[in-house]
Amino acid sequence: MENSRLHSFITRANVANKYLLSIFIMVFIVFLITSEMMLSILKLEVKSSYQTLETYAKNETHLISFKFKEENTHSKDYLDCIFSAMAKNKPSFIFSETGDTLIAKQKNDNFQLLYSARKGDIANSVPTNLDDAFQNSFARSLLFGDTQSLIGIGLNNQIILSACVPLKINGNNLFLITSIDFNEIIKPYSNIILTTLIVEIILLTIGIIFIVMIYTKALRKEIKTAAKDLALSRKQICELKQIEKSLADIKKDMEEALDVGLFGFWLYDIPSGKSIRSLMHDHIFGYDALVEKWNFDSFINHVIEEDKEEVRKSFDEAAVSNSNIDIACRIYKRNKELRWIWVRGRKRSDGCLIGIVRDITARKKMEKELNDFKDHLEELVHKRTTELEAEKEKLQQAHSNIKSLNALLPICSGCGKIREEDGNWNNLENYIQKHTDSKFSHSLCPDCLKTHYPNIKV
Repeated sequence: MENSRLHSFITRANVANKYLLSIFIMVFIVFLITSEMMLSILKLEVKSSYQTLETYAKNETHLISFKFKEENTHSKDYLDCIFSAMAKNKPSFIFSETGDTLIAKQKNDNFQLLYSARKGDIANSVPTNLDDAFQNSFARSLLFGDTQSLIGIGLNNQIILSACVPLKINGNNLFLITSIDFNEIIKPYSNIILTTLIVEIILLTIGIIFIVMIYTKALRKEIKTAAKDLALSRKQICELKQIEKSLADIKKDMEEALDVGLFGFWLYDIPSGKSIRSLMHDHIFGYDALVEKWNFDSFINHVIEEDKEEVRKSFDEAAVSNSNIDIACRIYKRNKELRWIWVRGRKRSDGCLIGIVRDITARKKMEKELNDFKDHLEELVHKRTTELEAEKEKLQQAHSNIKSLNALLPICSGCGKIREEDGNWNNLENYIQKHTDSKFSHSLCPDCLKTHYPNIKV
């Protein structure tokens, strides 16, 4: 839910940015179109001003020539006559707010400004070499000859528009230059451009404010929603922390339980070579602390050569066929001590192999002792069985003899001999010794002792 709200918020922010960018682009396009229109109009105005200056220059040239002939046709001081004629008819040589008419002369490769209808005699004007004439629009006019209209720097260091025509008086190379301040030409259009620019800035500002207002409203709503979500998130965070603490306690208990059982935990990601182990795992392999770099190959390197193939096969089958790992093998600990371990594990859903390991050296030793004791017992049982078989045979033989004694014995009532099966007569003592394992010890009963040996006192 939080992700969807965040996505919605980001989407609205992107839309607002797109609107804002669109406004910028529209205003910029309008500004370009307006500027292009103003520039076209300005070009037409400059061209018109060129034509006006040329007309003024030609008319004033005719006027000066007429005045010069009228007032002083034979005067040698022709410049004074020209300057005097211009001074007397000053309104005719000054037009508009900044318009001016100037007289210049050329001698060899130099030119010099001589007179200005507005300022009068230009006493401080010095001749300028025509090689440097490109620094001044009037000089460029002189170089080009005939009527030229150029933009350059005037006497007041202002940008001017000028026109230059030759003035032939008494064979001297004079030039009449009409000029007007360029700012006077562009002033009306500058105001229009400035006004347009201000309007565009205002429109842009209004658009930005409008977008910001919409965006701020949405942002406030999102902030309120975020505040509620934050309150819920804090509660959820507390619950998650409690769950995390419980899981940590469970993990600790499980680790303690594994340690009590002397089980080591392991997890191998064989393709990446990464592993996770418990401290008991590394203790089993002879390390006091967790080894920094440990992988499946590190484990195999501890397994003795005779068991490596079986261990690899068990792990490979578990990785491919999801079979369980259940194998006992021998390892060399870090100190080269030979130990038995039992490894059990399986493949996890993410492809990693997970399981436990335990040192079973003591169990293997007990199993060996038990097997040895079992073999010893089996040997004793076999020996005793053999002895019992022999005794059994003897008993069976005795039993057979006892059966023959249990039969009716033909005994002589005179001498006491017993008749054998073959018909021969044998005394009782020999008969019993022949058919049984019994032996006789001879003695005298008291009656026989008195009868046969009366002299012996008992």
